[in-house]
Amino acid sequence: MSTDFRLNLFPLFLGKITSYADALLTIADRNFIYSNYIKSASVKFTECDTDLSLRVDATGVTETFDGGTSAYTMVSTSLTGSEYVLLVDGATSVSGTDFTVSGNVFTFATGYYPATGTDNVSVSWEYAGEFAEDLTELEQEIIANMMVLEWLKPNINHMDLLEYHLGSKDFQQFSPSGHLKELKGLKKDTELEIDNLIVKYTYNNDLSDLG
Repeated sequence: MSTDFRLNLFPLFLGKITSYADALLTIADRNFIYSNYIKSASVKFTECDTDLSLRVDATGVTETFDGGTSAYTMVSTSLTGSEYVLLVDGATSVSGTDFTVSGNVFTFATGYYPATGTDNVSVSWEYAGEFAEDLTELEQEIIANMMVLEWLKPNINHMDLLEYHLGSKDFQQFSPSGHLKELKGLKKDTELEIDNLIVKYTYNNDLSDLG
């Protein structure tokens, strides 16, 4: 068994933040950035009994084809658990509507597939990554909170740098000052939440060892 990043950890993480910028990320960028958050969290979650080093990080592959057929076979050996982006001369098609995926074969819906010699097809599959083992709900919750801290770091650093350049007095006159206060408050609350969760996690494991 395994723990899928996209299905298990991303929703937990996104439920803890409010970010309009993150909503605009491409699938590839989102997977790469969030996978790095998970990687950093894995290194810092030293109390975890599950081996977090056994994981597959974000992976993406793009292949191009000439139009003219209904089905295109990807060279990639495994597309299980991936999200797909299919472009026909720059126009995005949506999985399940304009095409279907079975194994590593993409098949266009009837009457939709590209014309020979006029349309170029670009197929990308984006895999978010996974832990090799099943993580408990508590382990997932701790990692998701640690991901929030990784997300907060560049946001707080950016705001601190802006305050440095503007000066504290001028900075207070702009709305970013209130936003910085919110971010630092979230950071403090998240750190406290992580500490409490790890205490609970360690206590539960100690009881399990005694049993």
